[in-house]
Amino acid sequence: MFIPRGKAVHENLATSYVRVDALVADLSEGGFSGVVEVELRDTDSFVVISSGSIAGVLEKRGTHEQHVERDSLNASYTRTTLAELAERSCLQRGRVSIYGYSAETAGAVARRINAKSLYVGLSTVFTDLEKMILKLVREPDREWFVDINTNGAPSALIHIRDGACRILNSDEVAPDEDSGSLDFANNKALGKLLSESKHAGTTFDVHFSRAGEEAGEDEADRIEVEAPTISGFRSVDMLANGAHFDAQADSNQRQASGSLAPIDTKASHVDWDLAPLDLIGDEPYRQEHTEGLYNVRAATANHPGFESVPDGAPASGIVSSPDSAWNLIEAEPAESAAGTEGLSSPSGAEAITEVRRLMGEIARTIEEAAQAVDRPESFSMSLRAGQLKIADRYPFLDPFAGEIEYLTGEIVFVGQATVEDFIAGLTEALKLAVLAVTKSTAYPERFRAYVTEDLRKLLARERQQFEGLGLDQSIEQIIRL
Repeated sequence: MFIPRGKAVHENLATSYVRVDALVADLSEGGFSGVVEVELRDTDSFVVISSGSIAGVLEKRGTHEQHVERDSLNASYTRTTLAELAERSCLQRGRVSIYGYSAETAGAVARRINAKSLYVGLSTVFTDLEKMILKLVREPDREWFVDINTNGAPSALIHIRDGACRILNSDEVAPDEDSGSLDFANNKALGKLLSESKHAGTTFDVHFSRAGEEAGEDEADRIEVEAPTISGFRSVDMLANGAHFDAQADSNQRQASGSLAPIDTKASHVDWDLAPLDLIGDEPYRQEHTEGLYNVRAATANHPGFESVPDGAPASGIVSSPDSAWNLIEAEPAESAAGTEGLSSPSGAEAITEVRRLMGEIARTIEEAAQAVDRPESFSMSLRAGQLKIADRYPFLDPFAGEIEYLTGEIVFVGQATVEDFIAGLTEALKLAVLAVTKSTAYPERFRAYVTEDLRKLLARERQQFEGLGLDQSIEQIIRL
């Protein structure tokens, strides 16, 4: 994530005579808003304070010892506690700097720290950032944060809330005075950022929080201040032994070296409450086609777990599973019929059901090849980006519309499309996903070889079914990329 620099209050204070915990306690007591940066030998740490409350303590390893997997932008940040940071700052020579924020900026950064991840590592080569922003602003019930990463490093934060789009970047001590308008022509800061983001090597991450949610003080960082005052500082030796953050790395998530597990938010798979069909609906008719159907939230980079939720089911009926191989769709006639609602003829429903199955097998084959050479989530993220890129021609593929969801070889479709459009659109999205993974992986030739070999094996196993629906041509198009 991107942490704005802010207005310098004090810089380069030595940890040999400044106690970090006492300093933070004093700032919090005075209702300070800003960030305390602690630079030690091998880490840079940030204590974010919003109106006197500690929103979070983040840590990033120094570049000389940083060993992060390629393109794992969020892996370099870990959550820690003020107590741990204060202890290490007493043992190492380092520097402490204090930067002030406006209340609005501090609140935005605080809520970004605790926001949930929706998309990670989307490339501007394959995903239109301007189109993404236009879709996000149409979801006023959520506060949106878009982290911009340039050449592998965080460079700006787009904050969307209450109809305003503010830009925080490394060039500005405070948000640009023209920042805020959703009119791209009038928002010079946003226009400049969109222009710069078109350069190769730019990626972005999307996070969200519920509108109206305020970032609370982290229990593990809450400071108990004793009454006596000593040498101008209140005693803060007693730190609350609250809930220690415990981030257990998932087996599918690559880790950066170090003692702390990489994590960017406090969210876990058990607190997800965002239904995919609840994201952004472009047209009123979409809602009526989703009632009673199983909706699938594909796992994000930070949250491999997922929930399968029948629309309208009570919370107690939610079935959760972190197992990526769990089958989302049972082979039952009722669900097959539900998955093809909107198709008038039985023959059309049967065709689309078989197309969904076979296209799911093609996607699964590509996904397994991608997982062998790249991050586990690289294919799913690239597929969503590909869908978004062609959503103007194939609206049912729009990942924000919630008409189609893919997870580990299974496709759920609740929209309306002809068989021909479904095949053409999904084939193009898969081709874009293959190109994106080819570009992102360190082993492009190996990945393409795996895709070619495995797709040919798949075609050989079910040649009659693939050729009967013309899907053999889809496989050939992907292989010939």
